[in-house]
This record gives sequence, structure tokens and C-alpha cells, in this order.
Amino acid sequence: MEEKKSSTLPMIFGIVSIVLSCTFGIGLIFAIISLILSKKAEPDGKRKAGIITSIIGMVLSVIALIVIIIMAAITAAGASAVKGVYDDLSENTSGYDWNISTEDDWNIDSDDWDFGNLTELDLDLTNTSTSEESVSDTTEAVVQIPDPASDTDDSMQSDSTFDWKRVGGMVGGYLDIPDTYYNFYETGGYSDVLIFSEQYAYGMSDIITHFTYPQEYDAKMTAQNLYDGLKADSQVTSVNMELYDTGSYQGYFVDSVYSDGIECRIFIFDDEDQNMQYISVEGITTDEYSGIWKNVFDSYQLAQ
Repeated sequence: MEEKKSSTLPMIFGIVSIVLSCTFGIGLIFAIISLILSKKAEPDGKRKAGIITSIIGMVLSVIALIVIIIMAAITAAGASAVKGVYDDLSENTSGYDWNISTEDDWNIDSDDWDFGNLTELDLDLTNTSTSEESVSDTTEAVVQIPDPASDTDDSMQSDSTFDWKRVGGMVGGYLDIPDTYYNFYETGGYSDVLIFSEQYAYGMSDIITHFTYPQEYDAKMTAQNLYDGLKADSQVTSVNMELYDTGSYQGYFVDSVYSDGIECRIFIFDDEDQNMQYISVEGITTDEYSGIWKNVFDSYQLAQ
């Protein structure tokens, strides 16, 4: 006659199988061992408890394994999708070369003011006149032509608020800017490809920049490259691009806001001589000059 074994051990194994039911199948092993030992144990209350706990542990372990397998499949699918999006973004933005350089010695020529640590966006304006890429190729850009008469996003200060002066030249054209702005220059000089270049500053953050590039530069692609570069800049909190019509010129308007509160508005367009004009106005959005960008853009004209 077969000797019956103690029922204590199968009961303990049954309890352990419940506790370890979520540990990748370990609980299932204890449940099976408990069930086998229970059949050979003394027929008492502990034996019955061992059978019940082993069954419960077995069921919970199977459910836990199923859940773990499903979660692993979902995680793998999500990782694959994220990798696909990353690969697409890497492929679409790998052709752009944007660099941020810092000038430590900015000077105002009239009163010998010194502007230190002003950052300059170094644009790579490569010849793209043969490209057919459209502004609408990016889903991020807002493409529209607003009506200048109803465009009231920023209220433009009147001539009674500022005294204006006309600046520029025969090649680059002319702009109206407040006469409180000082002309300044970069100690590193300007690129040789520029036909015309001028910069004006007020205080430490308000800067007007006017560049003129020759006919081989394409306004549409330059604006698109600028937009994409700003989107990738960790210091830029928001950026928007749209078509803009001053009434005399239609071009591309890129508006970006930086984490330090500086907002930069850039208008890029081809003039009637087919030279590319690049005009930017940047400053703190809450200061007294926050609305002059509209006057500067709209006042542009070539010599008659």
C-alpha cells in the first residue's frame, strides 16, 4: 500500500503559485507541482487547500502570460511605428544645413554703442531656383494670402508715435524705420553673395535686417528652408509660415517665437528686378516696437 505524504508542502506550493502568478510563468510551475503533490498527500483540509490554491494559481498564471504576450506585441508594434516616423523625419530633413553662430562684438557706428552676445541665424541660401518644391509640401505650414486691409493681428503704430526715416539704397530698395534705430554692422562682415545689406538696432533686442540676394536665389525655397530649420531649433517655441501680400509685393512670411521672449518676423520675396529680398524685424513682443514689422514690410520700394 502506497504511503501518503504530508499535505503541508502542496498547500504551501499552491499559495506560492498564486503569489508568483504574474512572474512570467513561474507561478504556473509551482501550481503544477502543488497539484501533483496534492494527489499523493493525506486527504485532509491542507490537501484540499493545496488543490484549490494550485488551481487558482494555474488560472492566474495563464491569464498573466496571455496579458504579457499581448502587451509585448503592442509594445513591439509601437516601437516599429515610432522608428518609421523617425526614419521619415530624418530622411526629409537631412538635406538642410543650419548653424547658429554667436557674435560677441556688435557695434553701433554713430554713438559707439556695443551690443554683446547677440545671436545671428546663419542661413544657408543655396541656389535653388530650379526646384519645384511648394510651400504646401509641408503639412505644418499655413498657406494663405491674407487681405492686407483686414489683417489686424498686430496694430501698426502711426507716424505720430514714431519719427520715421527712409533707409536703403538704389540696389536693395528702401524701407521706413523709426529714426531712433541706429545703423550697426557685424565685425565679421557680410557674405560676398549679397548685393545689398543693412542692419539697424534699438536697445538690446530690437533689430531690423535687410538683405538683397541676386536673381539665382529662390524666395520660396529659402523661406521653406528657414521654416524647417526653425522647427528643428530647440530654442524656438513656435513657428508659422504663410504667403503674405503687402499690396505691392507678395512673398513668404515666417514668424517665430524664441524661449527668451524674442519674436522674429521675416518677409522673403522677389522684387521686380527678380532679386530676392530678405527683411526681418525681431524684438520682444510686448515692447513699444512690437508692431513696426508691418510698417517696415509694407514700406519697401525700389528706386523710381
